Amino acid sequence: MTREELQSTLCAMAEDGYRAFSARLLPPGTDLLGVRLPKLRALAKTIIKQNEHEAVLSMLFDAENACFEEQMLQAFLIAFSPCTLEERLYRTKRFIPLIENWSVCDSFCAAFPVSKKHEEEIFSFVCTFASFSEEFARRFAAVMLLDHFVSEQWLSKTLSVLAGISTDGYYARMAVAWALSACCVRDFSNTRKILFSGAFDLETMRFAVQKCADSKRLSPEQKNALRSEFCAVRLEKI
Repeated sequence: MTREELQSTLCAMAEDGYRAFSARLLPPGTDLLGVRLPKLRALAKTIIKQNEHEAVLSMLFDAENACFEEQMLQAFLIAFSPCTLEERLYRTKRFIPLIENWSVCDSFCAAFPVSKKHEEEIFSFVCTFASFSEEFARRFAAVMLLDHFVSEQWLSKTLSVLAGISTDGYYARMAVAWALSACCVRDFSNTRKILFSGAFDLETMRFAVQKCADSKRLSPEQKNALRSEFCAVRLEKI
């Protein structure tokens, strides 16, 4: 499959109405065709079934000015392709610098396969991105932790990593706050201690408390406790 053939396939799947809808959710200027994510997932699986994934991935890694759908397809091909863990991590490391928006980042994290057998290796790999200067590399780390490492087994380590992620940048900050809210649901007491330990700036704490307030899995008493403690911390910093 050439790039021209791929782009023709994507254009045939595109919907003007969906493009307009998606454009409102993505950063201004995103090169967008308007293909729904289920169709992109299905296309990735078809390419893999036809054993064309290696060639298409190679083409996309070399492509200039890839549109949103090409990036999303690339993410799904990396996640779904049958390969060794080493190969998947290598492709991921190459792909992370190409991510330009939250949608590709988060969809990639959700699709990324994390088996019990390889949890330790993947966790260590994810942690390497926590200290990157690039915002979406840090968002990748936070969302991978959120999606795959908030179980009882991993919670303490996840909280420690989240506390070390720089929240410089809206998308990194929101991802860390989102992950903290998920940790609150899993272990309210310990997450609350970390949240108000001084490891996070006021904006990250505020976003995390708001995410918790929106959760249906925390009690009104827990939500009020978080609000009260945040107000106290904020007053101390004035």
